[in-house]
Amino acid sequence: MGKKYSLLLKEYEKRLKERVARGELKEKAAKVYFEAPSRILEAIVKEMPPDKIAGIVKKTDTNITRGYLDIIKRAARHLREIAFFRVRK
Repeated sequence: MGKKYSLLLKEYEKRLKERVARGELKEKAAKVYFEAPSRILEAIVKEMPPDKIAGIVKKTDTNITRGYLDIIKRAARHLREIAFFRVRK
């Protein structure tokens, strides 16, 4: 399962690099664009309770085990704590 999601970010990065190669984006802009997934994740974990996030994961991955779903909930709780309590620079 982890491989599927790491590939999502790798594909996004690959597409950004292709845009740089074609001259559609500058390298500096591509780096800024690559920060967007973290901002998206931060917004989601701030707005949704961990149980709701786990429910969405279960809905999109019907083969997920109960144990792994508990890991998802824990991860969502930790990410939520980080998102709310970290100091922005």
